[in-house]
This record gives sequence, C-alpha cells and structure tokens, in this order.
Amino acid sequence: MQRLTQVFGWVDFPRPLFYEAEFALRFELGGELPMGPRRFLQAMDRARAVASALFAKADRLTVATSYMGRRLTPAIPAKLRQALGDTEVQIADAQSFRPPPRDSNDLENAAEGWYRFIWTFDIRNDDSQILPFLWASVANEMPISPRFPVLAGSYIMDLTNGVMLVVYDDRGMDAAAVEPELLRPSYEKFNSWLLDHDRPLMDAMFADPDTNSRDA
Repeated sequence: MQRLTQVFGWVDFPRPLFYEAEFALRFELGGELPMGPRRFLQAMDRARAVASALFAKADRLTVATSYMGRRLTPAIPAKLRQALGDTEVQIADAQSFRPPPRDSNDLENAAEGWYRFIWTFDIRNDDSQILPFLWASVANEMPISPRFPVLAGSYIMDLTNGVMLVVYDDRGMDAAAVEPELLRPSYEKFNSWLLDHDRPLMDAMFADPDTNSRDA
C-alpha cells in the first residue's frame, strides 16, 4: 500500500507492532479479570477509549485486514464482504494487494499455493464504524457472540496524522505513530493500562519530553 509506505516507511505491517515501530505503546486490555463478560467489557472499554483519543483529529480512517487466497491476483473472499455487511460498516476506496512474504510461514504457504493479501478501505471516524473491528478482535478468543474472526486483528490507521492501532485479542493492543508527541497524550492519560512488562521501554520513550527515540 503506497500510503503506508509513504507515512510509516513500511511495505507491510510489522509483527508485533510494538517492538518493530520506532514510537509505540502497548496496552493491557483484559488484565487479570477471568474469562467472561466483565473481562470482555473492560477490554472493549479500554480499546474504545484509546481509539477515541488516538484518532480525535481524523475525519476518516483506513482499515487494513489480511486474508489468504489461492489466486495470485486479489479476490476478496465472500465471507469478508459478508462480515462487513453484517456489521453495517460503510467502506470506500477499497484496494487489495499481495505483499512480499514476511517469514518462513508465508513462504511455506506460497509453496502450497496459498498467498496472503491485504485489503484496505476507508471508513468514517465514527464509533459505529470502528466498534465492529474492536469487537471482532476482542471477542475472537472469547466465548462471546457474535464473532467476526475474518475482521479480527485489523489495523486501524489515521494516515493523515500518522497514527495506528491494532487489537490482538482480549489481552492487549498496540498503538504506533510517526512521532512520539502523537502518542504522549495517550501515554499520560491511559498510563495505568500500559503493559507492565514493557513499561520500561515506554517510560524511556515518553516520560521525558526531550527524549524522542528508544535509543536516545
């Protein structure tokens, strides 16, 4: 995707986002709550709050979701379109492309005739349009219905301002930006939700306003 490369310098989405992006935050969503409704609701509330703050300046957002296909040329799976229809997400400027293999898994899949594609499209920056992607990711590994596994793990991006996030599941979410100041408000406002395991990295990045890289 040309815009992703122009803004972030990537031809594909790095995994995991937090460790590969120069400026990033890692949030704990479900925390220590046991599997069940309370855990789901806490994870959703946190994901929605961070997304709302992170994308406050955007009118439109770009979503990227991946899928596997046997054709060398893009062909959007019917189940992906059906999931979007079921969630009533309104998309625009949809595009699909096949990125180069990221790792040995991609190479093995290609050898067996399966190729990874990334489908991107724009949505309004509206809670009703963002919520299905957060729900799909949080609910994907939980006993929660409805579930939309084909939408789980989607990247939500504000490519105009250079920020993005991805919810992996009910456990956590990463956010990344092209400049540290774009994430500093979220670092300060939602500090108690940051994952303690990676807190030293985030503190080194964001606690000191004069620090602008992990290597500083």
